[in-house]
Amino acid sequence: MTQSKAPIRIKGLVRLMNRVREQWQAGIAPHQAQQFREAVRQAITTVETACHQHGATPADLPAPSRRAYEYLKGLDLDALPQRQAAPSAPAAPPPPHRIYVNGVIAICDDYHDRFARKTAQASGQRWTDKTARPLAEEIAENARQIEQICEESGGTPGDLPTRSRRGYAWLAFLSDPQYLAIHLNTLATLQQTARARLRNATSFRIKLYHIPYLYRLKNSPDTLTMLISEGFIGAPQTITRALIRTVQQPEAQRSREQVKRYAADPTFEEIMLTLTTTTQQDQPLGQHHDLDAIFQRVNATYFQGTMARPQLRWTSIPTRRKMAHYHHYADTVAFSVTLDAPDIPHYVHDYIMYHELLHKHLGIEIANGRRRIHTPEFRALEREFRYYEKAQAFLDLYLQELVA
Repeated sequence: MTQSKAPIRIKGLVRLMNRVREQWQAGIAPHQAQQFREAVRQAITTVETACHQHGATPADLPAPSRRAYEYLKGLDLDALPQRQAAPSAPAAPPPPHRIYVNGVIAICDDYHDRFARKTAQASGQRWTDKTARPLAEEIAENARQIEQICEESGGTPGDLPTRSRRGYAWLAFLSDPQYLAIHLNTLATLQQTARARLRNATSFRIKLYHIPYLYRLKNSPDTLTMLISEGFIGAPQTITRALIRTVQQPEAQRSREQVKRYAADPTFEEIMLTLTTTTQQDQPLGQHHDLDAIFQRVNATYFQGTMARPQLRWTSIPTRRKMAHYHHYADTVAFSVTLDAPDIPHYVHDYIMYHELLHKHLGIEIANGRRRIHTPEFRALEREFRYYEKAQAFLDLYLQELVA
């Protein structure tokens, strides 16, 4: 009896096909033609190489990936459609594509319960990426199943309704064992603080989650639940205590101000950028700047052209402190749309891209349950950027003007 081959999964292939199809229908601008051809050819090569390594052919791919490959392979890259001039009256946007996946919120609720039990049972334990890895891999499998359902429906998790989309993004975020370890350690600290400070701590629950607000209290007949933004993971004890004091003393203005100030910190913004960009599609072309061109320039100059291209995105909302972020799980560099302005010099974009690609190159260290990304090695390499001082001076002044 012959053994069936394990399915070959090429993440992002259907998403790439959808983006290419949109560009093809809209037409390709002359300055984008070469990058468009290279992206398509690279995707075809990636598929064929992966199949060869598994002793298979593209015909053995799952149906959505096979169709995506066949579409890309069938494009005539020597006869690209030209982009037409914009019509005088803009056409109405197409209705949003919606995909429904049952059970996403229920999966998240189950993990909330399990996290609470695990942190209560292991009082005093510090989680590390090693101890969190088995659970992170289980969460990752749930995220992959959601991705697969979306892919088979011809879309991405970005097409899910808002609540399910946030749930998927949270699962994808916690699929990184380093983020999961920090989440569990922060939850444990919050629970310990609640037990020490609240009279009825046994009827008080805490959930760290991907929510559009900083925190919220929810009352039920026998339980008071505090929903806290995932952005607070890894926060210092002064902030976790301030969060619990807002429950203990609702009128505590000082505690509320502490919490609000921390939410404006770059660390908080970084986590929220990671969560919000998880479900966004590759979108390198901004109104004034092209992340593809910036990546190619930096890759050639500082990485000898050897850096594999991550997904490149502009954020949907502007930020005032955190200008970019590299998400390891999704292999994505996200630039704040704040930087998509005509007066930003090219060397500033190059510096920020170089900074984020260093994160991709060096990875993350964990020390005492906290992420260490700006290590001495990182800082030394960062200063090798040719216009380091000039870029820093521009950004210091630019950020001061943004927050003024």
